[in-house]
Amino acid sequence: MKVVGGKEIPGSNGMIGAYVARIYPGGVVETLGEVREGDQVLEWNGVPLTGKTYEEVQRIIASSGDEVEIVIRSDFNMLTSRSSSHHHHHHQQQPQNRRRGEGERHGGHHHQSGVTAPLGAMLMATTVTTTTRTITSRPPTKEKYRAEDISGEIQLQVCHDSKAGILYVTIVRARNLVTSRDNSGLPDPYVICYLLPDRCFENQRRTRYFSRCSNPEWKQTMVYPHVPQDQLKRKHLEISVWNYDINRPPEFLGEVIIDLKDSSVIDEQSRWYKLHPHDPRSTPASHRPP
Repeated sequence: MKVVGGKEIPGSNGMIGAYVARIYPGGVVETLGEVREGDQVLEWNGVPLTGKTYEEVQRIIASSGDEVEIVIRSDFNMLTSRSSSHHHHHHQQQPQNRRRGEGERHGGHHHQSGVTAPLGAMLMATTVTTTTRTITSRPPTKEKYRAEDISGEIQLQVCHDSKAGILYVTIVRARNLVTSRDNSGLPDPYVICYLLPDRCFENQRRTRYFSRCSNPEWKQTMVYPHVPQDQLKRKHLEISVWNYDINRPPEFLGEVIIDLKDSSVIDEQSRWYKLHPHDPRSTPASHRPP
C-alpha cells in the first residue's frame, strides 16, 4: 500500500497527518480487507506521523528496515471523514484468510510513502480499546526440508496482456498435498508467488489459506503490472506452497519455477506442475498433463 503524509486532518484545526493513499490490487492488504484507503496512519515503527510533512513521512518510511510495525486508526477516514470502529496494530508476514483471534498471523506485502519503498516481513494484529496483540516472526525458509517430504502438484494459468504490459498468474488449485506435522496428513495450505529475478516484497503475492485440506481450490489471480513483452524472456515465476502453522514457522510443501521466455506456458491454459524440493540451482519445470 501507499502511505502519504502532510495532509490536513479534517476537523483538527489545521493539524496534518498521514493516511493510506492507495491499496494495490492483488496484494495482501487488499485481500485481508481490514485496511481502507483513507485510514489514518498514526505511527510507523514507533515514530508518530501526526504533524509530519509529506517529505518527513517519506524519509521515515524510506529509512525503514526489513521489519515494520505501524498503527492505523481505522475509525476515522481522512478522505471522507467517516467513522467506523477500531484501531489496527500492524506489522507484516504470513497468509491471510479471515480475521483471527489472539496470536494468529496474517499475510504480507510492502509499504511505501510517495515513492516506492519495499519493506520486509510484516504481521498484522488487532488493537481493540486497550488490548494489544503483537506478533513477531521471521520469513519462512525452505532449506531444511528433504525431498521425501515433498509431494503433490499445483495447477496454474499464466497469461500476458502485451498492450497493457500486465502479467496475470492464476493459482487454480493443488492436489495431494501432505504435511508431516499432523497425524491426519492434512495441511493448511497457501501459496507464495514471486516474479523473479527481483526477490522483493513488491514482487510477492500470496493466496488465502485453507484449513486441513490436501486438494485446495484457490482460483486467485495475481496481477503484475509494468511487465512489457520484451522483459518476459528475462523473468521467472517462483510458485511455492506452504503449510500455515499458528505455533511454528510455516512448513514448506514444495515449489515450481516457470521460465516465462517459454511462450507455451503463457497462453491462458491451465496446466499441472509437479512440486519439487527447493534447489537454488533448479531449472524451470515443465508442465504435466491433467
